[in-house]
Amino acid sequence: MNSSQSLFNYNQSNRKYDTNFLRKIAIIFVELDFKLYSNAYFDRGTSVISSLFILNKKSRKVLFLKILNEIKLIFITLFQLELPLSILYAKKFFLKRSINKVILNFFSPIFNTKELTTLLENYSKLYVLNELDLILWEDLCYFFLFNTFTFKFQAQKQFYFSDQFFFEQAIILLENCIIKISSTISSIILDSLDSIKDNSNIFTIVEPYYLVPRHLRYLKNNLLLFDLLNYYIYSPKLIYENKYLILNLNQKRILSYYISCYRNQEILFLSNSQLLLIVLLEVKDLFLPKIENSIYLIGKMIIYIFTYFIGTITKIILQNIRDIIRYFDLFNSRN
Repeated sequence: MNSSQSLFNYNQSNRKYDTNFLRKIAIIFVELDFKLYSNAYFDRGTSVISSLFILNKKSRKVLFLKILNEIKLIFITLFQLELPLSILYAKKFFLKRSINKVILNFFSPIFNTKELTTLLENYSKLYVLNELDLILWEDLCYFFLFNTFTFKFQAQKQFYFSDQFFFEQAIILLENCIIKISSTISSIILDSLDSIKDNSNIFTIVEPYYLVPRHLRYLKNNLLLFDLLNYYIYSPKLIYENKYLILNLNQKRILSYYISCYRNQEILFLSNSQLLLIVLLEVKDLFLPKIENSIYLIGKMIIYIFTYFIGTITKIILQNIRDIIRYFDLFNSRN
């Protein structure tokens, strides 16, 4: 039996929950609940382009809180049932099933069974979270369950948690997960709007501004452009630089920033076009400093030569002026 399997078996047979630790986890969800409730009313002025704009402000808040409640139920279930870790990791700690429940609960008051089936089919075609998103989700779940990190997580070191600030980091990562899932769910409306536009209930969740065809087309085109740029440029660049995009809500805006993460293993799963960008970045990192250094040296040489010639010419001119003045002084003294 290898060391990781021994660690898993040990944790499964010794799952004891500290009351203070459970209280801190409860505080995390209380703070998330308040933050999502308070900042769900962001407007289109935010710098981050998101399919969440298709939903009106009330619907966004409802969607955020439904996802948060499902995540709470995941942890309540995990705390009560001592399931084998092999099942938990295979099921991604039941994240996909919980998202399906959110979709059904969120859209069931609005759409009929046939329309709901269409929405779920469209959702199944979407790429919900990337591999790093899922790894961070799994390890957050593991830490909440056992108050420790997995053997795999310690070996790969995707993200460096701080013991002192772990709960602040957990709030940030859970909030990021909720926003990304919400964005994916709201994109279902965008993709299915043409087929369900005859349903009058759609007006209860869609932002009125985007019911105008021109505005809706503008949003779709922006999202399409962002997806293309993200696939071919932003995503491989982040992987190459070992960075991870975080989305958070702050003062009724979606904010994006980057944190350091180990992502070299993801290079193996990139397409040829994405790898081409990484090769170009490698070439740039290899040659750009040398080119910059060469340009700097050439610039210094040009400045030196220019300064030398200007100085020499200036000296000659001044010397000639002095000679002319001396000549005139001599000529005037003789007269």
